[in-house]
Parts: sequence; C-alpha cells; structure tokens
Amino acid sequence: MSKKNKNSLITIVVPIYNSELHIHDCITSIQSQSYDNIEIILVDDGSLDKCPEICDFYANKDSRIHVVHKNNEGSYQARKTGLQNASGEYIAFIDSDDWIAVNYIEELYRTIKNSDADIASCDAFFVHGKKKRVKKEVPAKTGLDTIYKILEGSLDGYTWLKLIRTNLLRQNNFFDIGKISLWEDILFSLEAYYFSNKIAYVSKPLYYYRFNYQSLCNQFSIKSATDIIGIVCNVELFLKSKKIFHLFEKNFNFLKARAKTLILIQVRKMERKNFIGLFPESNQYIYSLFTIPFYNRLEAYCYLNGLSFVGDLLKVLKKFLHRMREKI
Repeated sequence: MSKKNKNSLITIVVPIYNSELHIHDCITSIQSQSYDNIEIILVDDGSLDKCPEICDFYANKDSRIHVVHKNNEGSYQARKTGLQNASGEYIAFIDSDDWIAVNYIEELYRTIKNSDADIASCDAFFVHGKKKRVKKEVPAKTGLDTIYKILEGSLDGYTWLKLIRTNLLRQNNFFDIGKISLWEDILFSLEAYYFSNKIAYVSKPLYYYRFNYQSLCNQFSIKSATDIIGIVCNVELFLKSKKIFHLFEKNFNFLKARAKTLILIQVRKMERKNFIGLFPESNQYIYSLFTIPFYNRLEAYCYLNGLSFVGDLLKVLKKFLHRMREKI
C-alpha cells in the first residue's frame, strides 16, 4: 500500500515530552511504514531537552511530518492538539518512547476497512531492557462487553494500540477533561468502545512498548493519585450520563479497587494515610480481584490492616526482584 493521495488518509500523532533518548527510534519506525499514505503530527509538549530541535529536523527532511510546539499540559492534551490538526480519515497515537513494526498501520488499516469497523487494535511487545514479552489486548465482540473488560482490568485499553475513525473522536468531544498524566487511557478507551459500532482486532504484536518500572515508581506523586481518582470519577459520570451505570456497578467497584491499590503501593509513605479511606466499598475486591498482581494485593492488604512495616518490606523486595530481572 504505497499510493499517495492529495490528503493523507491516516494521521499518526506522537505526543512528545523530554524523550530525546528514544524519539529517533519512534519517528523512524513511523517513517518506514509499509503503508506510507500518512501524515505524522509531532506534538512537542513543552520539552526541556533537545526534542523541539529533533522534531524540526525531521520535519525539514520529510514533508509528511508536521510539528506543533506548545506549552506543557501532559500527553492527554497533546493528543487533543494532534486530533485538532489531523486531516486523516483514521488516526493513531504513538508514544514517543515506543516504536512500531513496519506493517503496523498497514495491518490495522486493512483490518478496519475489511470489517468496516470504527476501531482496530492489536497486541504489543512489552520491552524491558533486552527482554520482551507479548501483551495480549483482545477486545470483546461488542463495545459494552469491552467496557466490562476495561473496568475489571482484563483489558488495559491503551490509547496507543489502536487505529480509530477520526470522526468518532471529533463528534463525541474526546480529550475534554483538562490536564491528566495517568490512567487517561482507561477513560479514552471506554468512551471509544462505547461509541464504536464495530470493533476489529489483529492478533499480532505490532507495537513495541518500552516498559520502565523504575520510572513509574520515581514519578508517582500526589498529582498522580488525584489524576487516577479524577479518571475514576469521570468514568462514573460518563456511565451515568449514558444511563448504563447499573450494568457495570460491580465492575466499577473493580476499577476503584485497582485505583486504590495502585495509589497505596506507589504514593510516598508520609502521604499514604490520606488514601487509606479512599473508596472503602472497594476494599473487599482488592483481596480477590485476579487482575491485580498478587504481590500488589498483599502489599495493599498490609497498609489497610495496620501492617505498614510488612508492606514496606514487600515494596523493597519487589524493587530488588525487578532489578534482578533487569540483569538476567
């Protein structure tokens, strides 16, 4: 698929912030797509490193690349900027630390056209140092059933793992909740699957996600916690506005359990007490929800039951094991 039209059929948006170490891999993987009827929108979200210059360099060399420089507002708003500037019939979002297989767009485009779907997704490789593992992301047959999977955590619903009909996003006012830095994928995917008439899936890992466990631990803050809580609240508002909340009440408690667990195990020790009482109705699910890793459930259990010392020991052990895995 290499014939070009006057207007690009597919828009690829890359939100960029301080990712000079990996941005070259990301951009060149997009430029090398077997389906080249694309436009590439690089949204420089106020980067403080060399990313602005790198983006401009690539734009000067490739007419398919357009750069938008803006003040820092987070990846959620950067994606909104990309959508506002998109001219393609379909749109894909790629994170600037990641890269894609040469046939990523071609496979998703063929699938979405052949099935007349609004969304096509695929699987991913999670890359950790020199190792990689396949992350299956299989949606359900319908939008509502896929929402069940997102809420319980059996489908992560990454924004960056999809090709989507652009008008689906524009007509339904996506990216309208302000600055968000964590868990925005959950709200985005839940809404996208709700509004989609048909869903398609490619059972191949075509996306390479650069996983950095230590970065998540180091960057987690009170703002991160409030972002997660904000997403949970916005999910509830959305489900109620569509009069379907009653269909997902138990699964919504699963989402709250996942949110509370993540906050308790990531927030700083001195701030943890502020979140012990968060979503108390979700506590019973923290201990039993299979989509929460066992060691995370155990750590959260310790914090909720006055065993903070044991929980902190588990945290140290987890970090040690992650470092050991990185060296293997």
